[in-house]
Amino acid sequence: MEQRPKILLVEDEAVTRATLSHFLARNEFEVKAAATAAEAYGLLVAEAFALVLLDINLPDLDGLSLATEIRRSFDVAIVFVTQHNERRTRIEALETTGDDYLTKPLDLRELLARLRNVLRRRGAGTGTVVSIGDIEVDLLRREVRSAGDGSIDLTRGEFDLLAALIRSNGNVVTRETLASVVTRQLGPSDMRTVDTLVSRLRRKLGPGLGDSHQIKTEHGVGYRLLRGRRP
Repeated sequence: MEQRPKILLVEDEAVTRATLSHFLARNEFEVKAAATAAEAYGLLVAEAFALVLLDINLPDLDGLSLATEIRRSFDVAIVFVTQHNERRTRIEALETTGDDYLTKPLDLRELLARLRNVLRRRGAGTGTVVSIGDIEVDLLRREVRSAGDGSIDLTRGEFDLLAALIRSNGNVVTRETLASVVTRQLGPSDMRTVDTLVSRLRRKLGPGLGDSHQIKTEHGVGYRLLRGRRP
């Protein structure tokens, strides 16, 4: 059976959240919903999503700022759904982080068409198992396997950090962003935790992934995961 694309719906208004969740589920999407930016970020860390459907007005952080945080750490489509119809806001959203932008009240058939179009363009829904060298990472089941040694046990923080590097699609992820990923909260965190987790990953994953040529340190910025040939 073909896997249904998974959508994260971020909407603080309860009735709208329930209505959209029900509609999307009836149209062959798997839906998880969040009412706050912090809740949404925690779900992104824990699970793999194809698309984030994001309201701009959130109680703890505006949607544009959350989208910027998401784009730094995760390779996922972002579609804004909001009451803001100002031209400046729309342009800012589309030029910085958004794949599409819809205004409320929504035409649900148009919403469905837009979501499917974004997913087609990005080729989403192709699976959640990623192979890097001799390491296979199942982002959905939260499992890591080595071709030679079988299953590799990672702590929650180690897996969350590895998943964030994978979803960044080869881009640098700042230490601040990785700190918020592993603590599952937005805001200041202890940067030393990130360095410790990276060191553990390099040791546990070994030459199949974890040496300095694979998880690369970008001095003064953060880390990125090299998925091609080693330099």
